[in-house]
Amino acid sequence: MGYRCHIATHYEVKYTGGYFNNSENELLELLEKVELLEDAWMNEGHEEFEVSAEDVLSLDLEDYDLNEDEKDFLKDLIEVAKTAPYAKNSGFIRLSWF
Repeated sequence: MGYRCHIATHYEVKYTGGYFNNSENELLELLEKVELLEDAWMNEGHEEFEVSAEDVLSLDLEDYDLNEDEKDFLKDLIEVAKTAPYAKNSGFIRLSWF
């Protein structure tokens, strides 16, 4: 069991499988690479992140040099931005580490 980033798919809290096992820096580097970090919010301990659903929906993955894990994560993030009611209503996507 590792410490990985999870994407909330429903605000009442239903999570996807985990990403970035014990590597918060990999997540931060990816968010910076695809220009999602600038407008992101994170708590002081970096256990909770919020990224703009609008910014996620504007991503064109072909514009970036991404490995398969990064692509899978971003595809899931885009899917949540498109389908999760909380993301549509609030304008953000919640990422949680546990």
